[in-house]
Amino acid sequence: MRHEDGAWNPRHGTWYFYLDLDADPGGKRRRLRRGGFTTQEDAENALEDARCRALRGLDPSVRYTVGQYLDQWLADHRGLRRSTRKSYGEHIEYYLKPHLGHIELDQLRVAHLNEMFAAIDADNERILWAAGERRRLLAAARQAWRSGDKAAHRAARAELAGLPPHRRTVGAATMQRICATLRSALADAVRQGLTAVNVAKLTKLQTGKRPKALV
Repeated sequence: MRHEDGAWNPRHGTWYFYLDLDADPGGKRRRLRRGGFTTQEDAENALEDARCRALRGLDPSVRYTVGQYLDQWLADHRGLRRSTRKSYGEHIEYYLKPHLGHIELDQLRVAHLNEMFAAIDADNERILWAAGERRRLLAAARQAWRSGDKAAHRAARAELAGLPPHRRTVGAATMQRICATLRSALADAVRQGLTAVNVAKLTKLQTGKRPKALV
């Protein structure tokens, strides 16, 4: 890395920066240039981030979001067993991408994972509430049908129709498997130099083990 600069672009009313990088293996000069920043501070922050990435040995010209990387990672693993691919795919589509997919790969932190699992826990509470409501309304509908109260039966059925579809909760063991999928993907990202730390290794979760029966 040799030179860095930031400047105002009067034509578009935005700030930009450029950063000269080390030459590629063929000796060709490389320059990173980014624009579209609304303030000088935003451009300077982005320049500092790119400079830090280069100093850590990462290529600042390569920008992956977690979602983009996970899609590519799964596509590149062609030799997986069908059950393993299905499991990885479900973890990515249902949990990892919705919660983490928008984050840049090298900016992923343990706090992001903690937020994801907290959100899954909160969703579990909503699922359990909906299940309880479904049982209550079904019982009310059956009772109204037996008693001949058609209005009460219709009201209970209408409330049932307004509940979210039935879903299973995500238990501790499943959360462990979701974290394991991300841990495996990030291990490859670290080896490729796309990120410096496998934050999934640092995340603390419940064991996910079934409790032992007591005699």
